[in-house]
Amino acid sequence: MNKTVLLLVIVVSFSYKLQAALPLPPSNFTGSITLFTGFSCSKCSQPYLLAATWTPSPSPNVVSYEIDYNGTLVTTIPASGPFIFVACNLCLSQLCSGYTIAAIDDIGQSSVEVPLFITQRPPFINTALTSCCKSF
Repeated sequence: MNKTVLLLVIVVSFSYKLQAALPLPPSNFTGSITLFTGFSCSKCSQPYLLAATWTPSPSPNVVSYEIDYNGTLVTTIPASGPFIFVACNLCLSQLCSGYTIAAIDDIGQSSVEVPLFITQRPPFINTALTSCCKSF
């Protein structure tokens, strides 16, 4: 008996790119508000100063931090620091909310955004801020 064996080889090639894990976000993004004395503002009666700091991301591949205000990039800080952000000449409405920070890794991926938490503010603006800011 003559048997013929047919061997069929199928080669399948897959190409895929592994996505690196997103960087972990920075923590403790906190700020303080002070009266910006000696200056005037055409948009509001009295300008304020916001100074914020944060604890860096524990992810080793972070190259920078992006700070946004209401979804618009305000500044980029290198991963080497300094871990401080200062905004001057702000109107009261700009202090209520909207600032976030995210860690950016070496391939451009962004961490989850972390909102700014105001920890210190002058007593005379507590009432005004409380009326427009839910986080206070």
